[in-house]
Amino acid sequence: MRRTVVTDAARGIGELVAEAMRAVGVGVHSMGQRPSESHAQEAEAWLEVCREFEPDALFVSHLRIRGGGLSRSAVQTAEAIFAAAARCPSLQKIVLLSSGQIYGSRDDMPTFAGEATPSDTKGATARALGDVEAAAFRFARTRPDTALTVLRPTEVLGSLPHGLLADHVASSGAFVTAELGFDPQVQFMTDHDVAVAALTALHEHLPGVFNLGPHDSLPLSQAIRLATKFRVGVNRTVTRAASVLLRTDPWCAELASLMRYGRALDTSRASAVGLGSACCAADAVRGWRDTAREVTATVEETWALTRQS
Repeated sequence: MRRTVVTDAARGIGELVAEAMRAVGVGVHSMGQRPSESHAQEAEAWLEVCREFEPDALFVSHLRIRGGGLSRSAVQTAEAIFAAAARCPSLQKIVLLSSGQIYGSRDDMPTFAGEATPSDTKGATARALGDVEAAAFRFARTRPDTALTVLRPTEVLGSLPHGLLADHVASSGAFVTAELGFDPQVQFMTDHDVAVAALTALHEHLPGVFNLGPHDSLPLSQAIRLATKFRVGVNRTVTRAASVLLRTDPWCAELASLMRYGRALDTSRASAVGLGSACCAADAVRGWRDTAREVTATVEETWALTRQS
């Protein structure tokens, strides 16, 4: 990598990746969402960035999943980015930070969803992510000379949580509402591990789709206890009233489904190519709790060790 464009490099995982690349002398350019513009205007603005900066790599990192799901403006920005990237001859590699939320959470879902598991066609967030990935795959067909890596992390804890469950647990106060009578298996990982995986994908030739997450899972009740919070079981029909009393956000339909059935990802494919998570699911929650969302080693230090190994 010589020059890399990072979307949303001022915060979250994008910031971690940008700082690590700058530390090793990679030129980084950042550009945020421009939702006030039309798709054509936004694509033209991104194309102008590509023409001036001539990047050889692009990290699309602005698709953060929060309690409200994925905004339409985020999808529009991603589509505009890929439209511009198709006309950028200097690009050699694109890494897209998608989400395991694309699989949804259903009672017929396998225990560990692999990359071949069909996406959820009913969930709004999953459909939005599907639109983004479809734009990425169209780009890949248009530009076979450019390697495309799609990363689908599970629930991510950090300064800016990524995932419906992660956002629910992190943003709640002392009390975390959960579905009464259900205790699903879930996975959590750190934003540090996601950033290291993204840097590895940007540095190596790893085209394809990869699930990111720990090799294990844990019950949601245990994750809440590890976060030093209290689980409050509520019936789905009274979640709105409970959210007012406990000062938590009301559940969307997708979060309600996760509260019942959970979701875990098969990460064996990522582990085989060096994109595995360093922390188990429980340690990710403990680390987020104990260090106030700080890590003992910087992303660039961990990435350097990964490259040496």
